[in-house]
Amino acid sequence: DSKGFLWIATDKGIARYNGIRFEAFTTANGMPDNEIFSFQEDACGRLWLATFNGQLCYYKNGRFYNAKNTPFLRLPFKNTIIKKIIIEADSSVSFLFDSKEKFVNINKEQLEIIYLKDFYDVDNFFMINKTINSGYRLIYSDHIRIIDSAHKLVGETSVAACGTKCDGYEVSSNQDQKYIFNKCCIFDKRMTKISNFTLPVKNQLRSVYFDDNKNVFLNTDKGVIINDTINLLKASKVSSITQDINHNYWISTLKDGLYVLSNNYLKSNQYNSAYKGTIWYAYADNSNVFYTNSDNNFYQLKGKTVNCIFDYSPYKNSEYGNNHGFLILKDSARNEYSYLNFYNNYIFYVTDITNKKVLTVGEKPFNSAEVVKQVIDVNDHIFLRTIKRIFSIKRSHFLTGINDLNVKNILHADNSDRIYAFARSPENQVWYSTINGVYTLVDGLDSIQKQFNDVTFNKFEFLQRYLIGYTLDGNSLMICSNINGNIVIDSSVKQNCIWDKFYKLDSTHMLISTNDYFRLFSINPSGSRVPYTITAIENPFIPLRAETICNDKNFCYFFANGNILKLGIEDLFQKPAAPRLYFNFINYGGTRYPMKGELKIPFKNHKNITITFSTVSFASKSVFYQYSASKEKDNWVALNGEEINIADPGYGNYTIKVRAKTISSEYCEPIEFVVQIAPPFWATWWFNTLCILFTTSLVILGVRYRILWVLKKNQKENETKIRFMKSEYKALNALMNPHFIFNTLNNVQSLVNRNDKLAANEYLRIFADLVRQNMHNVSKEMIPLQKELDLVANYLALEKLRFKELMNYSINVDDDVDTLDIMVPPLFIQPLVENSIKHGVLPRQSEDSNILLNVYEKGDILVIEVKDNGVGLTKSKQNANVLHESFGLKNIQDRVEQLSMILGKKIEFTMEERMEDTGQWTVVTIKMHL
Repeated sequence: DSKGFLWIATDKGIARYNGIRFEAFTTANGMPDNEIFSFQEDACGRLWLATFNGQLCYYKNGRFYNAKNTPFLRLPFKNTIIKKIIIEADSSVSFLFDSKEKFVNINKEQLEIIYLKDFYDVDNFFMINKTINSGYRLIYSDHIRIIDSAHKLVGETSVAACGTKCDGYEVSSNQDQKYIFNKCCIFDKRMTKISNFTLPVKNQLRSVYFDDNKNVFLNTDKGVIINDTINLLKASKVSSITQDINHNYWISTLKDGLYVLSNNYLKSNQYNSAYKGTIWYAYADNSNVFYTNSDNNFYQLKGKTVNCIFDYSPYKNSEYGNNHGFLILKDSARNEYSYLNFYNNYIFYVTDITNKKVLTVGEKPFNSAEVVKQVIDVNDHIFLRTIKRIFSIKRSHFLTGINDLNVKNILHADNSDRIYAFARSPENQVWYSTINGVYTLVDGLDSIQKQFNDVTFNKFEFLQRYLIGYTLDGNSLMICSNINGNIVIDSSVKQNCIWDKFYKLDSTHMLISTNDYFRLFSINPSGSRVPYTITAIENPFIPLRAETICNDKNFCYFFANGNILKLGIEDLFQKPAAPRLYFNFINYGGTRYPMKGELKIPFKNHKNITITFSTVSFASKSVFYQYSASKEKDNWVALNGEEINIADPGYGNYTIKVRAKTISSEYCEPIEFVVQIAPPFWATWWFNTLCILFTTSLVILGVRYRILWVLKKNQKENETKIRFMKSEYKALNALMNPHFIFNTLNNVQSLVNRNDKLAANEYLRIFADLVRQNMHNVSKEMIPLQKELDLVANYLALEKLRFKELMNYSINVDDDVDTLDIMVPPLFIQPLVENSIKHGVLPRQSEDSNILLNVYEKGDILVIEVKDNGVGLTKSKQNANVLHESFGLKNIQDRVEQLSMILGKKIEFTMEERMEDTGQWTVVTIKMHL
């Protein structure tokens, strides 16, 4: 399907395969029938099933949809066997039944039934195609009928499909492929012939498949036929073939299992039953492959032919012991090969293998008294390693037929330990290792390589400047560089395996067999971040337990279980594709939900969240997972299996990411899904808003209560203070009476002393009115301004009678001033006038002395202005110690301040000297806000 899963149909349910394991489904999972013939996936991701009972069904997002749970899948008729499912050009799905009387088309969730019996015969009908105008092309064996969207016949054409008489047309639909075929031809959906083929007698074609390289796969009752030349699985009925996401070929058969071919099968070769027993030695060069099996027989594989060059059976007796020493010598000048086979006491050899028509086996004595374990070719000598010895033989002795081998014993058993590793260096030196250290042989002399210190090897091999080997326990791979100087030894600690054999592929690559996967050691180009890499080869088609391996410049040959796999060397260098991942379900609150879109989980269900996902990996069954569940930065955690358990996360938006890799692949692009865990009620915006409002209200109420308490307290204090001030104010007012009376009586006394009876009587009359007014006023806290002005007028009249022409006065009240409505305290203005007379006008002793009283409004301010052109403030202060102190001026200042506090109004009191056109004036001003 589009995700990469393989679906297998059987008569006992279906199975889904992800490259790692199978997952089975039956009617118990929601399928309407267990017998399924085929599948097709539409553009909506619905996997449709061709059922035996003809009921419509599809699979999507982990669930089967059928007529019981999906109304639009209910058919108004009963039928048997859905023969074909066809994906149309408009992404709708057509279903062909075995009856041929009708077919069904489903476009999204709209079902349409077309009755073919309305269009003449149905016997030769076998295929439909939907047209671009929602009509249908009905394909018969000899003609094509076209109907419109109203199911009316609008056209008909004849078809000359095949030049030979081939009837019995069938339809092959597989994934996005749709072909028509008969016994000799393949056609496209418009009945245009695209290929011919020839089937063996009594063979039946079941389906057709074309890969991306246009290779044709014919699935028949006698196996699969590739490109009309290769016939595989001849004893099996092949029902279908498809390719996985790695382009491997999967072949299904009827009752004979499921098979898979490598994606490079047509480039590689598998030679089955090429030998018996196990392989002890193999050599390849220029497509010539030589090998020796456990019977000691020597074979050559050339093309597809296997020839036995040396039959060991005549030599099987007690005289010849079992041996493991083999070698192919190549004469590059003549492009010829010779074969050496070493035994306890003899050496068998065959020369000119490829040129001689008749090969003869030679033998020479070789008394080593030990089993030959390994043979290497160095320059013009052959070196043989036994358990504790190393022998040297000139290679020319074999190629020229010299009888005397002149075997040279380099190391003796008496003074040497067991030899483990044995190899040829790039400088054509022999290196070997014992339990005591690493040695080299130069001109027949051994020399210990002290730079290795205590490192000992079980096996090693050279690749360019590197010595690669593993220790005696087989677990630690050592990569040694600069071995002739300041040696650098790296240990491969990330490869969890047991190392076995080394196979050089070319100058920069070495294949290493282990107890699980093959490892590829690669020298990286100069300037790379790391000088070399070790990667696992996860090709599932390579036999992991290969008996031996050999290679030439282009191909590598794996020998296992009697078969030889020929594989391109470049294929070994390919990194496997990373796995594909898909989210399945999320479980919380005891319910499973498909993972699509952004999911919001109630906070009450946040304590145990489980997320499942699926893997598709056809490169390797060993898959390693990591997941991250975070609000911001990724936090990758190793994961076992395809399930994520998130225990008790907090509320908020979590991005769930999963990635996977195989042993040697890179991590795939993470799949991700956003899960929103709803905040609890105490963390929601509305609850926080209510809390803020509630807290704010409490604070406001508290502050308001505190303010009211303070105000109330201040009010009580102010009321007490005001009562005190009013009492004090009344006392001050009361003080005005004796002061005024005292001054007036002094004036009357002065008139009587001067014997001015008339003036004294007038003075007493006005004084009586004045006393009456004053006594009436001072009994009140506030009086109308008019009453205060009347009192001031009487007072000035009295003073005029007293001082005659030495004092003149005038009272000016602006018409805009409402003297009856404006309230002022008693004796508010009189002390100011008295002060001007006593300290300003009288000391001047001048007939043009004037006192002016001006009352007017300036905006919302009442201005009371008393002016005199007396001696002025400066001179008045100089005379203060001489003149009688005026108690009234200080009194009025105190009263103004107290009155301002009592009334809560701003009242200003100022005294100044002012120069005007008429002279210098002393001005006392009271400004009171109305």
